[in-house]
Amino acid sequence: MLVIAALTSQAQLTGEKQNLPLLKDQTDSLSAELDASRHGLLDDYPGECYPGDVLTAIAMIRKADKVLGTDHSAFSNRAIRAFQNEALDSRGLVPYDADADSGKPTSLTRGCGNSYVSLFSPDIWPEQARKWYELYSQYFWQESWTCAGFREFPKDLAGSNWYIDVDSGPVWGGFGCAACAFGVGAARANGHFEHAYPLTAEMLVTSWPLPNGTRLFPRLLSNAADAPYLGEAGILFNLTRLPGESVSIKTGGAIPKFVLIFLAIQFGIG
Repeated sequence: MLVIAALTSQAQLTGEKQNLPLLKDQTDSLSAELDASRHGLLDDYPGECYPGDVLTAIAMIRKADKVLGTDHSAFSNRAIRAFQNEALDSRGLVPYDADADSGKPTSLTRGCGNSYVSLFSPDIWPEQARKWYELYSQYFWQESWTCAGFREFPKDLAGSNWYIDVDSGPVWGGFGCAACAFGVGAARANGHFEHAYPLTAEMLVTSWPLPNGTRLFPRLLSNAADAPYLGEAGILFNLTRLPGESVSIKTGGAIPKFVLIFLAIQFGIG
């Protein structure tokens, strides 16, 4: 999936065609393997299946069609079988992980996964994406006196306000760092700017812009030797997601008090 995404972007940006045969081979072979699977799911690693990655792979295959001039729409239409009925969790959302052999969830749905799913599903299944985002907002959107954003775990799940792992990042007071960061792009892709507005304000202020244009925290969290701009590229990616032509736009939102507090700290230190 990552190879397909990279080769597609490279072809779109440069117009070069020498890698198109490899791109076509990757899209044809991956789509065939997914299509031939029992429930439309494949393992990322031995014994580990993350449906969000499968969904993104489908979206990247459809994106590659625009470069290759191919049509995997029939595959995409069939592939939604991996994200329907018993494949979803009890809230009707895509689970964090699943069993590829049975097609059933092995854990509940989570914010980091839902932001990921909501980023890419509008490009392949817009109507389903709209329903998923509405459910995501219902169970995960949270506003406090200081902050607004997406939770890592559902609001109806007790004792889930403090947590950390490699996918979620730190979870503070229920708010998930990854869920909120990629929630910016997810909200924009689904036309929910009433969510994108406060999330963007929080993202920009916590990036701590320096006088030379560097974003302090994204730079510190990136790999200084091999990928120093990874964090800033992530911000750019999220802030350039656009809703599709048929997506209805909702505006509104307000700047959370956290943004004003953080700005006061920045100016004070400055």
